[in-house]
Amino acid sequence: MSEVPCFTYWTVECKSGMSEILVLALIGPCHLGRIPYLAQCRNFEVVCSVCGVAHRYSRDDVRWKDLPLEPPLGFRADPAFVEATLPEPHPDGEEH
Repeated sequence: MSEVPCFTYWTVECKSGMSEILVLALIGPCHLGRIPYLAQCRNFEVVCSVCGVAHRYSRDDVRWKDLPLEPPLGFRADPAFVEATLPEPHPDGEEH
């Protein structure tokens, strides 16, 4: 029997109370030998693929999770999450 591949993802839980996990982005294969760290993340909004409602999330809501789920062909990280994790431009136009 072949082993199910395991990958680590950034995730949030649907706020509707349905306890559904929403995958935001792929970190990489499981067991990288380190715990993922999310350096920064502003608030962002994601439309839940289960309940269909847009929920607002903060850095405190984001968790890394090992899942026996290979990323589907063409998988892309959630654009709102990606934008929320980019460095904020400084008022003088430089990134800090």
